[in-house]
Amino acid sequence: MNEKLNMNVRILIGESLSIDDLNVLSLLYMPIIGSRAYTLYMTMYSALNRSSNTRVVLVSDIVDLFGIKIATFELERKRLEAIGLMATYFKDNEYVFLLKAPLSARHFFNDCILGAYLKNKVGEVLFNKLVNLFRLESFNKEGYKNITEVFENVFRDNIDETIEKQDGYLIDKQINSSIKTGKFEFDYDYFLTSLNLGIAKKNSLSAEFQTIVEKTAYMFNLNEEEMVVVYHRSLDQAGNFAITRLQKEAKSFKKRKENESKSEGVVGDDRIRYMDPKAILKLMRPEASIEDYNVIEKVANDSPFNSEITNVAILHGIKKNKNEFLEAGYFFKVFQTFEKYNIKSFDDALKFVMAQGNYDENETKKVPTKRNIEQQPEKKIVRKSEWLKNFLDESSKED
Repeated sequence: MNEKLNMNVRILIGESLSIDDLNVLSLLYMPIIGSRAYTLYMTMYSALNRSSNTRVVLVSDIVDLFGIKIATFELERKRLEAIGLMATYFKDNEYVFLLKAPLSARHFFNDCILGAYLKNKVGEVLFNKLVNLFRLESFNKEGYKNITEVFENVFRDNIDETIEKQDGYLIDKQINSSIKTGKFEFDYDYFLTSLNLGIAKKNSLSAEFQTIVEKTAYMFNLNEEEMVVVYHRSLDQAGNFAITRLQKEAKSFKKRKENESKSEGVVGDDRIRYMDPKAILKLMRPEASIEDYNVIEKVANDSPFNSEITNVAILHGIKKNKNEFLEAGYFFKVFQTFEKYNIKSFDDALKFVMAQGNYDENETKKVPTKRNIEQQPEKKIVRKSEWLKNFLDESSKED
């Protein structure tokens, strides 16, 4: 530990802080990182040699100045790194701290991690007050004439000189890359495929959309299939997408997921509705062969039902054949049964296979309790109904 105290710290900056930067740091960043990390950041900026934007000090100088232990210094340093205000490098017993300017207020509030984290930290009332503090009054140009002069009318001299591109570090204003999220794995391509969007819709999705989805997934610890559900729930009736709705639905999904006690291998209803058939197979049978995937693809393509009802049939078929090779014929028997009993909707199909499970001793899905049935009247399962008895009787004869 004493060796670390004697190490050099080289502090570098790429740009100076503006008044707006200082306001963002004190009002938006400090509630998240705490006053000690904020003071450390500001002190390192103050200690810089302005002629070169760099300064070399010892680690012991920093901890002595703040009257803190080196473990505390390491903790506050990591806070600054994690929130995107500093990058740290190490070589030959020397630290290099590259200080970064904060995000603009607009980018901070619209960042689906930082904005949401601040709101959670200070509460909705104070958060809205902070937003209003940084809000600019818009200028209504109606009735005004733009009389701004153009360059060539004022600076009339001919320019004969040419300039070369200037390399190296110059004082500039860069967009902070925001927080460091670590090695969170999210397969965006797999997510996109699972959305089942048309080609035109897929091509209209921007890089910004990908960033929003990945950050939201990171913040709420949701996988690709769960984000598919969140995405569809966030669309309005016209199919329009909004960041705020996505974050709200992601938070709601996470909360439900934490409160639910699910049986092993059971897939949530909403996930079934929107999942790609191959994603269902991947989830239910990780060891599935290429032949299994080919069967599922054929079943999905040749199904007489829409994708939602087809997904229920596929899930049901996979669950019923856990230890067997998948055969397309079994799934088409399920389709025929659905047609026989006039299954017209996703809810009908789900209720049908769940009700069958209540009479099947080999079914692993937990039987809904009376209380659960009462809480979901629209999906209430009628026990020992005539159509179910007939179906089970016919199924037992076939076996």
